[in-house]
Amino acid sequence: MNGEGILLKALWLLVLCHVVDWILKLVRGKMLVVKWANRMAVSLAFEVAVNRAEGVGGYTDARCL
Repeated sequence: MNGEGILLKALWLLVLCHVVDWILKLVRGKMLVVKWANRMAVSLAFEVAVNRAEGVGGYTDARCL
């Protein structure tokens, strides 16, 4: 193998490593967004449940009537 072939192979490996790194960052970022969305959904569901129990926002608890 000549020097040019080694250089091209090294450049190809460098590009491949950057692409894999970019994909991993993208996947991690999406996972963080999904985790954040799940936490927000749980928080919102809890808030709605508390509001219903307290009769806030047009909801009334049957036990309070």
